[in-house]
Amino acid sequence: MMPMGRFGENVVARFLRARGCSVLPIRDIEMGDVWKGPRITGPEGMEVVSADWLVMGPKGKSCWMEVKTKRHWTWHRNTASWCTGIDQHYLDHYVIIARRSNIPVWLVFLHLDEVPSAADLEGGAPPFCPTGLFGGEVMRLAEDVHHTHSNWGKGGMAYWASSDLTRLASSAEIETFLREEAR
Repeated sequence: MMPMGRFGENVVARFLRARGCSVLPIRDIEMGDVWKGPRITGPEGMEVVSADWLVMGPKGKSCWMEVKTKRHWTWHRNTASWCTGIDQHYLDHYVIIARRSNIPVWLVFLHLDEVPSAADLEGGAPPFCPTGLFGGEVMRLAEDVHHTHSNWGKGGMAYWASSDLTRLASSAEIETFLREEAR
């Protein structure tokens, strides 16, 4: 069985290619007994975690892209909003990549399930959460973080509300694409 993250990356890559984009995956590397995500190294020992892909658009525009696949959004009780996020550590690295390469970095989230977690439902969340493909350019997202939390991740987490992200495709569009592709 394919891990959820790889499944989401495959879906998004095929979705982008069907829209005229070319996708150059930046793959994990073996470091002894451990597989590590790809790193970009630079002067004076600089090392940052790379985004998943370099995406070349049909009109000659390119961007780095990091894809996160999530089962569902998280209900943020303090603001009554659906939120999703990544490790602050990784967000900081994607900002460095955008600045050093002068190529935009896009962070995209594929949310699969419209049913929230039981804990969120018990905490007063609505019975359904958004689904589909959402994203934003990292430099903007870094300035518009909805909230942070010190739990989880290396150095905490950065979160965005669903309203902070652009909906790139609905779950219906993704499902239709997958059905048509399977024919």
